[in-house]
Amino acid sequence: MFAENKFKRELIDKHIQKHNTVSIYRVGNLVDLCTGPHLPHSGYIGEIIVQKQSGSYWQGNVENPKTQRIHGISFKTRDELKEWKKLQEEIAKRDHRVIAKNQKLFTLDMESPGGVGFLPN
Repeated sequence: MFAENKFKRELIDKHIQKHNTVSIYRVGNLVDLCTGPHLPHSGYIGEIIVQKQSGSYWQGNVENPKTQRIHGISFKTRDELKEWKKLQEEIAKRDHRVIAKNQKLFTLDMESPGGVGFLPN
């Protein structure tokens, strides 16, 4: 079933060594490894927003191939999504890093992450 996917084969082999079983789940045409929770069908998901994507090395080892992560969030209704977006905008307005930068209170040095230089005000 997963013969063409070396990543899933590795996960299956490791999991079987510990648990003797593997959980496989199907939603429509998609068949994948999964431990849950599960939905009867993807129509329950509603509105989806992709928040960010990033890459990482398989199993955290730089000798391994790079894989891709996709981070997202879902809402049952479009109104819930709109409300969440509005809340995120309000949170961003109150972010002390943004406020301090706009008021020119301090500067951040890229060569000293976390280091703050206060500006004369």
